[in-house]
Amino acid sequence: MTRSRAASQPLSVHVTSRRWLVVGIESTAFDEWVDERVTEQIRLGEIDFGSLVRHLPGVYPSDVRGSLDRLSVRDTSLNGHPQALIQSSRTSRSPQAWGSVALGLLHPHPLDFEWRFHRQAVDVLADRCNRMTGPSEHVALVATPTLAMTPEAIFGGRPVTYVGADTTLLARSAWPQHIRAVRNADLLERSSHASKYGVVIMDPPWYDEHLRRFLWFAASCTRMHGVLLLAMPAIGTRPGILDEHVRNREWCSRLGFVVEQVEHGALAYETPLFERNALRAAGILNTPPDWRRGDLWTLRKVKPNRGTWPGDLHRTPWFEHRFGHVRLRIDRGAADQGSDPVLLPIVPGDVLPTVSRRDVRRGHARVWTTGNRIFGCDAPEKLGSILDDWQTGLTTVAVDDAVRRGVIDQVGEILEVEGNEIDSPNTKCTTAAAQGCAG
Repeated sequence: MTRSRAASQPLSVHVTSRRWLVVGIESTAFDEWVDERVTEQIRLGEIDFGSLVRHLPGVYPSDVRGSLDRLSVRDTSLNGHPQALIQSSRTSRSPQAWGSVALGLLHPHPLDFEWRFHRQAVDVLADRCNRMTGPSEHVALVATPTLAMTPEAIFGGRPVTYVGADTTLLARSAWPQHIRAVRNADLLERSSHASKYGVVIMDPPWYDEHLRRFLWFAASCTRMHGVLLLAMPAIGTRPGILDEHVRNREWCSRLGFVVEQVEHGALAYETPLFERNALRAAGILNTPPDWRRGDLWTLRKVKPNRGTWPGDLHRTPWFEHRFGHVRLRIDRGAADQGSDPVLLPIVPGDVLPTVSRRDVRRGHARVWTTGNRIFGCDAPEKLGSILDDWQTGLTTVAVDDAVRRGVIDQVGEILEVEGNEIDSPNTKCTTAAAQGCAG
């Protein structure tokens, strides 16, 4: 198919300014770099913590507050501004509705590492796609549920295919008319894909092992001279991002792609419930709902794929129990450490105050909720069976009535709290309304 004039024009490569470079992967170097960025914003007159976070390149709010703590001690030239910004971080914002949930999507679960595009990012991606292709070009949306479920004809009538491991969940709502085909695929396992697309829009999890496999899939389904629009982490996301970007650029080259443009901070993300709760548990209440930003990489397929599939990435499955909009997952494959299925506390207040994969407390979790509440459990399989019985009204597991009621009371309290956080009448369930919570 003949490409449009817009698609045939080379794009300029945006080179990152020296002042944004992060030296090395050590946390201390990263902290120093964040301190420099925060100091710059203070000297420019920033007085609001939420605005400060938004003006930084993807730096996590807890890292920003950590920087303010350091600066308040060692930099007296800032005249108390770090302390004022720390106080501003504790100023509560009015909660805002989640746009992706309004599209019929469930709240994302923290174990999926899923952040969804804000509507601003949807418009940016649709605009780039439409400007770079002709009106009949085939488009693939990969792991981008917000793009897929946006009801407007944002792609101007172009035939669109959705690819992802979440198609069953998305099918709970009617697919918009612009979705012509759907393919369920776990992109962490090798799979063949005969179709070729002129544009692939992809939002993979921002970790090397995921990115390598998602990019391999993109190389297999992007036609020669086609375009990949790729969401990538901004350089302030965590220590070592620039080193990761170098590795991923090399991998893209082996897959036959050339990077034509990088638009820094072009993609806004919606703060999910689990992240909002994590920040609140860390004492940070003043963050905009779209503070998280990603970079948009535009790549073009110019050579055949020379990369070797890096191997299937197997994950331990967590079994999900769904109570209205609340999703509770249990690691039912974990070895029992005893016979008591009661939920055990891991962190004060039960909400893990971070979303980082590097937090060692994650390894102790056997139960994990939509709102980032984590619990231990000595008998996770028995716990799962009790919840099965609760939801179905059957009795399949032999357990003392007091133990059964104690577990149901615990879970019922969690569901009521998270139902209120989600602010949906379908999830405001209590122990007395067990049957009404059945998923």
